[in-house]
This record gives sequence, C-alpha cells and structure tokens, in this order.
Amino acid sequence: MFGKDDSKKAVATRLAFAVVFALALLGCAGCAQVTGGAYDSPSTPESAQTDAQKSTESAQDAESVSDDEGEEKSSAAELPAEEVEVITGDNELDAKLSAIKSETEAASSDLESRFSEINTAVGDTYQGYADNSSQVQDAYDFALQRSEALYESILAGMTDYYALVREKGLDDYKTWSRAMEDGYGVWDDAMKDYYEAWDRLLKDSYEQYDGAINSGYETEEYKVVSDTWTDMYRAYDDSWTDQYRAYDDNWSKLYRLYDDSWSEMYRDSVG
Repeated sequence: MFGKDDSKKAVATRLAFAVVFALALLGCAGCAQVTGGAYDSPSTPESAQTDAQKSTESAQDAESVSDDEGEEKSSAAELPAEEVEVITGDNELDAKLSAIKSETEAASSDLESRFSEINTAVGDTYQGYADNSSQVQDAYDFALQRSEALYESILAGMTDYYALVREKGLDDYKTWSRAMEDGYGVWDDAMKDYYEAWDRLLKDSYEQYDGAINSGYETEEYKVVSDTWTDMYRAYDDSWTDQYRAYDDNWSKLYRLYDDSWSEMYRDSVG
C-alpha cells in the first residue's frame, strides 16, 4: 500500500529527533554552510516535518483510486541548465530532480500514445475489438514494461541524488534535510502522478472495450460475445493488478531508500 502508517510514523519520529538537533545548533554561530552553495529558503525542522507529512498523505490519498514491447530502460539523465526547474536552489540537485519529473511525463506520454493508437483501431464495434484483441494485450504488456523502466530510472536517479546531497556536506542540518525533503516530494509526486495516468488509461480503455463488445449482442451469438467479454475483462484485470503491484513495490523501495539515506546522514552529522 502507498503511504503506509509505519512509514509515516518513521518520518515523524525521525524529524522529532531532528528538531532536537536543530535547536542545539541555534547556539552555534560558527556552523558552516554546505559547499556548492546554500539552497534557497531552507525550512525549519517543523516545516520540513509538515512537508514530509503532506507528501506521505498524498500517497495515502491515491489509494482510494484502487477500489475499483520493447521500450529500452531510460535513465534520469541531467537536463540542460535552461530546462532545470528551481526546487532546492542548487543547480546540480535540481537537475537530477527535474530529470525525474521529465522522465515521468515522458512515460505517461508513451502510454497515452500507445493506447490512443490501439483504441482508435478498436473503435466502438464488436468486430473492431475482436480483430484487435491481441494488439490490446500487446498494449497492456508495453505499459507494464514502460512502468517498470520508469520505476528503475526513478530509483537510480534518487540514489544519485542522495549521494550528491551527502557529497555537498552535512554540516548544516537545515540545508541537507531540506534537500532530502524536497527530493522526497518530487519522487512521491512523480509516482502519484504516474499512478493516476496509467489507472485512468486502463479504466477508460476498459469502458471503451466493454461498450464495443456489448454492441455485438445485436448481431453475434450470445455465447461468442459473452466469451469475448470475459477474456477482455480478465486481460484488463490482470493488467491493472500487475501495474498496481509494480507501483506499490517500487513506492516502498523508494521510501526505504529515502528513510535509510536520511537516517545515515543524520547519524553521520551528529557523530
């Protein structure tokens, strides 16, 4: 599940320790800034906690939606400076986060294009679906492969991002912890946005196929149409389940990576 309760508690507990550490630093006038430039408007530990809670809650909110060939794996390469969105205020860090956003948008666009093509071929008739049912399955397979490639890319990108945060230094708590929370917000939002994209595409496609097949009851034998509908529904249901499992597994991997990286940095910063 996304936004699990134990994950939220981990964030809250971790940040509670961080508050104590940050207060202790207030009396230290000689604390050094992170090398490579301080980020814009670093937050207080309290606001960082609020940001993390909102990001986790956004993943929990997305859970309510679940009630109802050959793409090569792409990596989150850094973008040209003019395309980098200001997120942390550090250009190197922002380039990595912007790349994750761009990769997510590209994956959503790839799915849109593939399903637009097959759904145009299916149209609104029984025969249209019957003639293209294998291509529908191919689209489902493509979508899962594209999703898995995206998740691997986000995981690799965030691994590099956390390493770069550490490389820039841990002397100033507010700076590095804010960069960590900014990174959390980017991958959490990217995962949620992509979830909404594939979920909507699969459900909209199912509704189209359902209507197309049901139109066949007027001209085809009942059992033939009924069997076609059953096969269509099973293919849709299997695809949705596979997509959700991939999403859920990779959200958990990304959260564990974030939590472990934050904890290690905190221990090193106070040790």
